[in-house]
Amino acid sequence: YTEKIYERALDIFEKAEENDVLICEDNGPGIPISHIDRIFEPFFTTESSGTGLGLYVARELVESNNAQINYYSAKQHGSIFKIFFGQEQNFTE
Repeated sequence: YTEKIYERALDIFEKAEENDVLICEDNGPGIPISHIDRIFEPFFTTESSGTGLGLYVARELVESNNAQINYYSAKQHGSIFKIFFGQEQNFTE
């Protein structure tokens, strides 16, 4: 599934190996290294019109379903978020 949002592409796909994983990848500018530790904090935003609740709410929903969401920087540009589903998994890659 690919959707064009604000002149950016968003790819969403599933990966089934040892773990069930939902991967959301975009081709935007990415997240600056200095912000990575704070992206899941409530009310953290770099936008003048943003609330800073999007990734916080996403993480809360994911964790309430016994899953985990992780951020990865794309090699050239963009961001990758992986949601790992299942019980007692090792959520690292």
